[in-house]
Amino acid sequence: VIPKGTTVKIDKDCDCKWILIDYQGKIGYVNSSYLKIPKKQVVKAATQKPVKYYTNSEGIRVQSPTYYSQPPVGATARCRDGTYSFSRNRRGTCSHHGGVAQWLR
Repeated sequence: VIPKGTTVKIDKDCDCKWILIDYQGKIGYVNSSYLKIPKKQVVKAATQKPVKYYTNSEGIRVQSPTYYSQPPVGATARCRDGTYSFSRNRRGTCSHHGGVAQWLR
């Protein structure tokens, strides 16, 4: 439970029903109806291209590696080509992006 009025880190501003957040080092989803998102605190993708997703081997929808100006919430690694990966396990992470440059978790 996150107390009302608490500031949390979010990945991006979107019209999504569920928003990925970081609260006290824990990653999870919060229904957007509970959030008030100030525009100046949003970390956006460095490209204007739409963010893409894939389904991993466990059947979970995961954001594809994406360019950001700083590490976004939920990123697990920075790839050698400068993209941030959201992979749920280390095997194959950044395999099409030159390999892993740095693990974030």
